This record gives sequence, C-alpha cells and structure tokens, in this order.
Amino acid sequence: MLRLQRVQNTAAHLICRIKKFEHIPTSLQSLHWLPVVFRPRFKLLCIVFQALRGVGHLYIQELICPYCPTRSLRSESKNLLYVPACRTATYCNRLFTVETAILWNDLPQEVRDAANLSSFKRLFKTHFFNSAFPQNCCSVCS
Repeated sequence: MLRLQRVQNTAAHLICRIKKFEHIPTSLQSLHWLPVVFRPRFKLLCIVFQALRGVGHLYIQELICPYCPTRSLRSESKNLLYVPACRTATYCNRLFTVETAILWNDLPQEVRDAANLSSFKRLFKTHFFNSAFPQNCCSVCS
C-alpha cells in the first residue's frame, strides 16, 4: 500500500506542479483522488452490496449474514450485517465475513439503502472522500 500511495503522491505532485515537500492531501483533494487505503474497502463493499441485492456470486451471498435480532428492535430496519464473534483479534478481524460486516455497519444509513449499484458507488465515494478530507477546504492546483 505504501508504494502505491507514493506513486499516487508523485502523480499528484506532477499534475499540480507543487514542490516536493509541500502538503500532499490538499493536492489529492483538489484532484478528487482518494488515498490508496480506501480502494480495497471500496471493492469489498461493492461486492457486499451486490451480494445483498442478489446480483453477486452465490458463494459470496452465503458468507454474508444480515442482522436479524431475536426480538423487535429499532436496529432491525437499518440494513445491518451480523458480525461474527472473534476469539483472536489478530486473525479474526481479517476474515471476509468479519471485515465486510464491520465496514458495512460503519456506513451511513443512506449509503446502505442505495437503490442501485451506481448510486451506491456515488454515495459511497462521497462518504469516503468526506472521511479522508474532513476539513472541506478544496484548493485548486496552480
């Protein structure tokens, strides 16, 4: 990931014509580029969205378990996923079922309830962009 982020940073330096030691997040923000760390999350959650809608692969659909409480709770209408219990913190959090459920449940409600894949991607990228660059001060490349 670090090497890919360096390549992205170098490309932003070249495109925006900024000096080597200037602050890079403002250039990435002005180019509307997400940091590299968000790309695997984006891919995983697109797969989860398709599986929940019945469009994805069957083996993925079998891995994803919607949250169904045993009694009537307000959370049952929030389109959440069940997070399996973990014994070890190091390996268990890397499991597909655990990581995707945690990432999915961290999304805002409007993103989880998107009507189709294109609107999900748009809302999802906006959410990640706002979490990557929370200061909302977009500067234009010079």
